[in-house]
Amino acid sequence: MKNQKKNIINNNMIFNDEFDFEKCKILFCMEDEKLLKYTNNQDYTDIENNNYIKKIKSSLKSLILNKTNVIKRQYNKKGCNRMYCEGNGLQYFSNNILQFILPENSCEYDMKNCNPQILLYLYKKHDLNYNHLEYYCKNRNELLNQDKLKKTDINKLLNQDHPKKQNIKWLDNLIEEVNNNKSFLFSSEYDKINIEYQKEKKKISKNFLSSMCCSIIWYYENEILEKAISKYKCIVPKYDGFLTDEDIDINDLNDISKEYDVKWDKKHFDINITETTYDNDVLDKLLYGIKNSYNFVESSFNQKHFKIIDEGLFIKKQNETQIKMLTTKQITENYKHLNYDTYNKITKIVKNDNCFIDKWIRGNKNMITYEKMDYYPDGNVPDNCYNLWTKFDVEVITDYNYVEDDLNIILNHIKILCGNNDLVYDFVIKYIAHLFYMPEQKVGKMLIFASMEGVGKGLFYKLLSNMIGKRFYSCSDPQKGVLGSFNNSLINSYVINFEELDYFSTKDSTDILKNYITETELEVNAKGKDSRMINSIHRFIGNTNHTIMPIKLSATDRRFCIIRSSDEKRGDSDYFKKLHSLVINKDLQATFYKYLSTIDIADFISEKIPETEYLNELKESFESPLLDFIKDIVNDSKTEMIYERSQKLFSDFRIFLDYNNIKICKDWSIRKFGLEMNELVTKNSDLIKRIKKSGNNYYEIDCHKVKIKFDLHDEIDNKILISDSDSD
Repeated sequence: MKNQKKNIINNNMIFNDEFDFEKCKILFCMEDEKLLKYTNNQDYTDIENNNYIKKIKSSLKSLILNKTNVIKRQYNKKGCNRMYCEGNGLQYFSNNILQFILPENSCEYDMKNCNPQILLYLYKKHDLNYNHLEYYCKNRNELLNQDKLKKTDINKLLNQDHPKKQNIKWLDNLIEEVNNNKSFLFSSEYDKINIEYQKEKKKISKNFLSSMCCSIIWYYENEILEKAISKYKCIVPKYDGFLTDEDIDINDLNDISKEYDVKWDKKHFDINITETTYDNDVLDKLLYGIKNSYNFVESSFNQKHFKIIDEGLFIKKQNETQIKMLTTKQITENYKHLNYDTYNKITKIVKNDNCFIDKWIRGNKNMITYEKMDYYPDGNVPDNCYNLWTKFDVEVITDYNYVEDDLNIILNHIKILCGNNDLVYDFVIKYIAHLFYMPEQKVGKMLIFASMEGVGKGLFYKLLSNMIGKRFYSCSDPQKGVLGSFNNSLINSYVINFEELDYFSTKDSTDILKNYITETELEVNAKGKDSRMINSIHRFIGNTNHTIMPIKLSATDRRFCIIRSSDEKRGDSDYFKKLHSLVINKDLQATFYKYLSTIDIADFISEKIPETEYLNELKESFESPLLDFIKDIVNDSKTEMIYERSQKLFSDFRIFLDYNNIKICKDWSIRKFGLEMNELVTKNSDLIKRIKKSGNNYYEIDCHKVKIKFDLHDEIDNKILISDSDSD
């Protein structure tokens, strides 16, 4: 078909669309999004792109169903003076797609700067002003580059009857010159314009005169094109050019359009389609009108759903920041509405009530499975393990304004929460930065802000919650879901916030909490399921209005950073109104996240919790009161030695607690008392001794030595005190 013949009848032309049959199938089976990437989609809206893909898919289907690689197409010269294909021809395909399906070595030859050059020819022909147009034609690339314009931008402006001034000297001069010539050109070349086209445009077009001038230009454009394709093979005409598999000398084409000073170019394509295969099953179903074949539904479903074999669970990936865990029962119930279509080639009937999820669970060879799941923020995921770690919500905020003034308000608020203590503030900022930028490291410390109600502790944690997302877990009852028998809330959480901490709600589980804070592996128990071990990168924070007894402490505690926040903003409604607006603001969240990236946290793991006067006082208040009790009875004693039965000593101890209003120890039992006394004896064996007598425990306290060791100076009588209880 080297010298393809073209039948020209009036304004109609016949061409043979030639294409690779198998490559059409590849494109037809390709997902719409992927196919769109191979088109010139960047200059069009989503609606335009969607419509275009539908048209391409419809044309491909037509080509495939014809079961031949050559189809005759009629092209008609429309009223605008351009040739358009009747039906679903290759003319409407983008060049990258055409390059893929056309015969080997096909390429496009097109007229360079065609419309402006023809317009310049016409201006010279009719002796019109053309200086600015000629300047543009000779220097087009340089002018466009210097002002960062595209040739389509120029064409749009020249095709308007009343274009706006652009404040670019050469461009405004060009627009003015072209507009001044339009009326004369219209009257001079009136015979080149279709009468019916004129009438139609006069009714609907706001740029009638410009439309008429375009039609005149296209008359000559088409004249050049017809001369070229009458001499050379044309597979697809393209308005100001044509596609062919014939190797043509550019100089020969230039001779054809010499009169108009129009030059030709051999166009090369930038994007190459590399796909080589397609699914026959998918192809058959698409061809016969099945929109939701099993393979089609499965392919989409498998992108977001995975199975964890060891857990007997399914993972649904909702987005970049969220996942959801589903049991077999849950995933079956959630997707029982999802059906797929089947096609019977004999009966030619489509059945569309086939339950997808049942087949997917039972016999899905393409199901993506993992042996186990866990959190791996650093990305070092073991083989066959699903990484539960997802992005923070703040990480997906890419388009934002850096709001430095708002950032300073937040940083100042954090400083207020830190009691305006610079050392504490530095520690807290590093803690938060470490939370976001080194999540793979267990920090081993817990932040707790203590203050009066209404100072903004919750708003700060609200900011962190907004930045982190669903893995920020707040609980008002630590025993439910975290510290109690069932702690499965740990699975889906990263930061766990205890709201309104107090001593009495955590006193029995403080040791559990300490373990959670430091251990890198934790046992998780879910109701009705076997316990299992998980990697722990959890961070624990909290707030409390109980400034006297927020949580059980010891003198040597290294885990709890309890901070006495300033109450200075309490009651300042304007301040908190502003703060609330910042906490929910995406620009502020992204700005704060960016700021945290500048904080040096390389050695934060080894940093000690700042020793504040408030924290030290708390630790002292939570020390065992037994020693204070011993000091007290020694001070009151007038003897050198106290010899007392355990039961009686415990009774006196309870009176001591009541008298001194030591509430945290009121729940002590005689057993706890005995254990604490034994610990005291062990540490102070030279001062206190335990003596077993007649099946009862007695304690011998050397008052003299106690007074010397603890610098007590009361007078002592040199005799042993025998209690009434010992008289038996």
